[in-house]
Amino acid sequence: MRILVLLTDLFDKFGGIQTFNRCIVNALSSLAEKNNWQVYVFVLNDKGNSSLIPKYIKSKNIVYKGFKGNKILYTLTNIFFSMKSNIVFLGHINFAPLVPFFLSNKNKRYLVIHGIDVWKKLSNLQIEGISEIDKIISVSNFTKEQMLKFNNILNTKFTILNNCLDPIFQDKNQKLYSKKELNLPNNPIILSVSRLDDADKYKKIDLVIKSMPFILKEIPNATYVIVGDGNDRPRLEQITKNISVNNNVIFTGEVPHDLLSSYYNACDVFVLPSLKEGFGIVFLEAMYYAKPCVGAKAGGIPEVIEDGVTGFLWDTGYVYSLADIIIRLLKNDDLKQSLGLAGKERLNKMFAFELFQKELENILCQ
Repeated sequence: MRILVLLTDLFDKFGGIQTFNRCIVNALSSLAEKNNWQVYVFVLNDKGNSSLIPKYIKSKNIVYKGFKGNKILYTLTNIFFSMKSNIVFLGHINFAPLVPFFLSNKNKRYLVIHGIDVWKKLSNLQIEGISEIDKIISVSNFTKEQMLKFNNILNTKFTILNNCLDPIFQDKNQKLYSKKELNLPNNPIILSVSRLDDADKYKKIDLVIKSMPFILKEIPNATYVIVGDGNDRPRLEQITKNISVNNNVIFTGEVPHDLLSSYYNACDVFVLPSLKEGFGIVFLEAMYYAKPCVGAKAGGIPEVIEDGVTGFLWDTGYVYSLADIIIRLLKNDDLKQSLGLAGKERLNKMFAFELFQKELENILCQ
């Protein structure tokens, strides 16, 4: 069987979609060997020279190529290879308009949907492409329901494939650095990991910053660590100065991929009150290190965090109510530990890579 996989990004950027894509490719690397599949992974924006390639692609049955953003070459190549493929796997809704140009009607077509890109009325070109899709793979029930809400699509087209924890993130040989080695104070640590781009204001990092005066009244040495970077960072830094919490908020900027685990391990509570997450892979990363998670009761997050069991869901109300949740966790070590351990158990039962790989195989073999 020949499988053509079309992705926007894979190795050169980091984020939820890229992590999902790396899990797909890593799973296909094993499945291709097991089932004697030939898999072509074509990535629009990758340069094709990442040091991560051998960590994820270990099978000679996978051909990987980055197209450096060349949309014309990418489109023509995909149309050509689609004629020789049994399955075409589209990793983003933006590829849906390509489907009518696939010259063979003998292959099966799968489309992955992630989040806000499909929480709206889709374009006519996208809808036309979706009409020729055999199965829509959604990372959460919420994303599926939002796509159905705004578009006239058959419910029977959908299947759910939850995000999972990147298998490389679980490298047991990876060194974990101490707070001192990370240049962090030996204080209670609140952590967020997020892009800080203007387009990502819905992640509400500013609300966590604005909750800090309430938190510091109860826990004067609490420190909020923000891992990530982007063009919205200057605005967020200015907020910390305006409300005089800049001494208790640390912006690390982007950190090397192999250091990220150390930040999760060093924190006491992980917080991301995003209002528009299709799933939220960062919560899985925190759960791996048995950290209690705080997220918004919005989007796909309630499918990841079990409220009161593995963390708490903030009801998207007032800043002080978010602060109250964080204060409660920082003041109660037993609660932190019990929620964190329950989160790790939930991760292993529902979002393990092995389960993801098995479900992907089931979908492709239907």
